[in-house]
Amino acid sequence: MKELPKRKDFPTGKEYRAAYSKAWAEKFPEKVREAKRKTRIKHREANAARRRAFRAANRAKVDAWKRAWEAANPELVSMQRVRRRIKAMNASINGGLRLNYGITLERFNEMNEAQGGVCAICLQNRPTSRIKRLVVDHDHKTGGIRGLLCHRCNCGLGYFADDVNLIRRAIDYLERYIREHSANSTGRIGADYVRDVLAAVPKEGGEEGREVRVGPYFSGALPENHNGSSGVAARVDVA
Repeated sequence: MKELPKRKDFPTGKEYRAAYSKAWAEKFPEKVREAKRKTRIKHREANAARRRAFRAANRAKVDAWKRAWEAANPELVSMQRVRRRIKAMNASINGGLRLNYGITLERFNEMNEAQGGVCAICLQNRPTSRIKRLVVDHDHKTGGIRGLLCHRCNCGLGYFADDVNLIRRAIDYLERYIREHSANSTGRIGADYVRDVLAAVPKEGGEEGREVRVGPYFSGALPENHNGSSGVAARVDVA
């Protein structure tokens, strides 16, 4: 660590005090920062009043300085404007979260990171034209926060009024429709129909399975790679 200067090394006390102060500040930067912080806090109101008075008495000069600086630093001006917009947006979001759900933007970001930035139901982040981020899902009776959802899933729960039995009936309804419409044009269930089609297709190279394209509904014996789309490519082994 650098040693502090000694008085005998300087011809005058003024030079010694200047060198000692500089060396002390370099040796103890943390103490210097803390002392400056306390000074700013102690004289905050007085300094603010002095700046306001100067600007009021020198409005034209301050405006000219500002215009000159902005003309000389367009990139910094643009960055400042972006930071101000982001700060205002975050303040607005934080205020809405505190008012509606009793949480801060920091807590929202922690929840978002814990969920991997995706909806807790569909495991996707699907922004709409109006909602660009996940929304807070809460219990309308207790006010308790359940998690973060995309706008679509959150609306879906709302339309079902958070009624678990109603959601189960909706699932049964969809599954029944898929089962009833899984027959192809021959009237036979999908798996049997695919086996008959494969039996009629000549084998190439003695393969036990081939790629086929089946009809719009293939349920009852769905392959693992079925994605619910119309016309699913599935590989079926022939016994």
